[in-house]
Amino acid sequence: MNLNIGQNEKEQLLVSNIWLQMSWTDVNLTWNSSDYGGLTSLRIPSSRIWKPDLLLYNSADPRFDSTYPTNLVVQSNGSIFYLPPGVFTSTCKIDITWFPFDDQLCKLKFGSWSHDMSQVDLDVISNQGDLSTYIENGEWILLGILGRRNKVLYRCCADPFTDVTYTIHIRRRTLYYGINLIIPCLIISSMTLLGFTLPPDSGEKLTLGVTILLSMTVFLLQLTETLPATSDTVSAIATYFASIMLMVAFSVVMTVVVLNFHYKSSEVHELNPLMKKVILQWLAFILNVKRPGAVKPPDRSNRFTSKVYTINGDGIPIPLSPQNQCQNCFTVNNSSLPNLAYPRHPHQVCSCCRKSYPVNGDCLNEEESLMRNFHDKIDSLPGPTVSQSVLAQHQVSRQAKHCACHGKQLDDILNEIQYMTNRLRKEDQVIEILDDWKFAAIVIDRLCFVMFSTFSIISSSICFMSAPHLIV
Repeated sequence: MNLNIGQNEKEQLLVSNIWLQMSWTDVNLTWNSSDYGGLTSLRIPSSRIWKPDLLLYNSADPRFDSTYPTNLVVQSNGSIFYLPPGVFTSTCKIDITWFPFDDQLCKLKFGSWSHDMSQVDLDVISNQGDLSTYIENGEWILLGILGRRNKVLYRCCADPFTDVTYTIHIRRRTLYYGINLIIPCLIISSMTLLGFTLPPDSGEKLTLGVTILLSMTVFLLQLTETLPATSDTVSAIATYFASIMLMVAFSVVMTVVVLNFHYKSSEVHELNPLMKKVILQWLAFILNVKRPGAVKPPDRSNRFTSKVYTINGDGIPIPLSPQNQCQNCFTVNNSSLPNLAYPRHPHQVCSCCRKSYPVNGDCLNEEESLMRNFHDKIDSLPGPTVSQSVLAQHQVSRQAKHCACHGKQLDDILNEIQYMTNRLRKEDQVIEILDDWKFAAIVIDRLCFVMFSTFSIISSSICFMSAPHLIV
């Protein structure tokens, strides 16, 4: 049996070019060679003499018998040698469990169709096929051919039939599939990991994940066109592709979650305490993710205590007396803000400033203080006149009126300062909430990178290390 093979995996067919070698003895075809001038052999057409109806039982050819009728070589002693070539198409059940690292066993069953064992008894010439004329195949490696004689009793007949079955052992070459399927799949799956290192602000994070998913779909379709449509087993490469595709699809989902965290609005809700503890503390510590440096908000409680302010209201300046610094120092009592002191200079505070002038709208305390200062000044003069006393009293009254007027203006100014302070404090809180969401997105990105890297390495190792062979 000489053999050249080719396989149609999609249809689970084996196409082989076989030269059958058959020999038998016919006692009716003997002669004495000396009576015929030393003639020892004859070439007789196959249609002129009897030959066994030997057929391929598992043939898938529409003609069923694919042999070419050649001449038979008849010897003078009655032995007949028949060598019909044929291109046989036979069924071969493909086991795709370890595709493309698989071995296949295909059988060729030859036997007489109408003669039982009592009439035609078949036997093998050799247990091994003759591979002297075998031509190497680019996709398959022929490991061996084993022939065996079988005796089978069918329900139709009383006597058993004999057949000769040849088992062809072939192994697939993996270079083609490694270059065109496996390596591109590994590269594409690694691109999934790069997607988790892409900043969310780039705007291409989700696009990359969807593109990788579509690429994996194309490779899966290419694999589907190669393998037979069978549900008996699932190939290792199909399982690997499905796992990688599932990983890519899940990475797209996690990318959506990361983008949702990154662009979360603070007006919706803030990160709950449990998520803060799990993501921002535990996972960040385990994954060694450092939080970006946040700017600490300044202390706004004493921001006005060491600065000098000139406050104007309706175009009327607050009178500041260079001779008496007590008139330039105010202690503002307000329930919603801390005490704010406004000295003319932070280091020029006289002894009389120890007595504060609360601004409450009516300035009665200020007027009493001014009157007290007025009487002290009058007593210090050597000879005060009536006009000087009246003038001083008029000046004190005018300063009291100014104080009452500016006290209301200071209340309005303090309300504005309180509004601005609350607004700045709220902005700081909003920034802190947004920073929490963005940092949570960074931690989830790192977690997905570690998880998918581990999954990719483990799945690839299991798929390739459990294969019977890798490179052929």
